[in-house]
Amino acid sequence: PPKPETPPEGPVEPDKEEKKPHVIVIMNETFSDIESVMASQGKEVVTETGEEILPFYHTLNNDMPNVIKGDAIASVYGGNTANSEFEFLTGMSMAFLPRNTVAYNFYLEKNNTFSIVESFNEAGYTTIGMHPENAANWKRDTIYNDYYGFDKTYFKDDFTGLDDPEDWYRGYVSDKAVYDKIIELYEGREEDESLFTFAVTMQNHGGYQNHNFDYKIKVEGANTYANEYFTSVNNSDAALEYLLTYFTEAEEEVIIVFFGDHQPSVTYIRKDMLGIEENADDAARIPQYTVPYLYWSNTEIDCAVPEVTSLNFL
Repeated sequence: PPKPETPPEGPVEPDKEEKKPHVIVIMNETFSDIESVMASQGKEVVTETGEEILPFYHTLNNDMPNVIKGDAIASVYGGNTANSEFEFLTGMSMAFLPRNTVAYNFYLEKNNTFSIVESFNEAGYTTIGMHPENAANWKRDTIYNDYYGFDKTYFKDDFTGLDDPEDWYRGYVSDKAVYDKIIELYEGREEDESLFTFAVTMQNHGGYQNHNFDYKIKVEGANTYANEYFTSVNNSDAALEYLLTYFTEAEEEVIIVFFGDHQPSVTYIRKDMLGIEENADDAARIPQYTVPYLYWSNTEIDCAVPEVTSLNFL
């Protein structure tokens, strides 16, 4: 038999592992791009000022080497945010669960839950779950900590010192304040630490009937409910620009995934703008379930993502 190769003299230094990119996922509450959905139907959204509802988001396009964007079909409309969260984190689809149920409340247990959080934990990341609302909402305190296994979690009580007016929007912790928290944790990381952060925002939550609201965006012909919504996502658009501008200058590689969880439950938008009647069939309702997704990095992105997908595939 052949002789075994002579082992090298002295200890062998393992290859130095390449630093992993930081990954930030933003599931933005009720964020949708009605302008693009309308455009796909050959219609146009006209605002009283001529300003786009999402001016920054629309500057990002697939011709850029660091951008992938498209549409995702959500399984929920107007609420049940936790189901979109469940689909993204687990890769499973609500298509296999009964209608009008919430996976978090009825089906998840510690012994049947798997998610990309586990994958990031196993890859050596510090995993962070974040939502600036009550920890018990949709059982997130239990699910984030015990089922998904985030290393660290931050809920409303952890968002302290919010003294700037921009820290609040419509009575909720603002998108900008959430992004400031993400930046704070990024800046406080250990030198060899790679972060996976999953954040669910709150400021665009439904109930668009605030009195004395400052309607920055008014769509011609729209009612106050729709205009409060459009003004809110316009504010989210500015906050997204703030976040990406910060990480553009980051020395380490950062990947940001941004998507909306569902469209707003606003009859004017569904019926008068998108033209979807209450008794429409599923195929006709697709525009009402369409939300945008964005992959962005401060370096080039070299991967393929379908232009139209669903949240569980993101």
